[in-house]
Amino acid sequence: MKTATISFGKKDKETGEEFNFTITKALPESMDEALQVYGEDVTFNLFIRKIKQDLQNACRSSEDNDAAQKVADEYTPGVAKQRQPSELKQLMALMKEKSVDEINALIAQAKSGQVNESPA
Repeated sequence: MKTATISFGKKDKETGEEFNFTITKALPESMDEALQVYGEDVTFNLFIRKIKQDLQNACRSSEDNDAAQKVADEYTPGVAKQRQPSELKQLMALMKEKSVDEINALIAQAKSGQVNESPA
């Protein structure tokens, strides 16, 4: 077992005052030690709960259920994926490179339904 330092904060609901706490707790250093200390059922349940939390966090930015399901299908525990910027952020990044006239021309194209693939 190794002593871990854990910090967290909370806000008083009535006053709005914020409090920060730091605690210490001896935690297992290996899976074998966790199994010995907590038992197989508890260790497995903690593992599953963490995976569910990670999936919820990963899927939270999805636009719809199908997109969330795709994120879940591609999820692998312990493997971090880079988040793709939203379509709006991608559009904003592209617009920064264009002049006002070019942006207005692109908007007119979009409204007309005639998309010109060449740059504006």
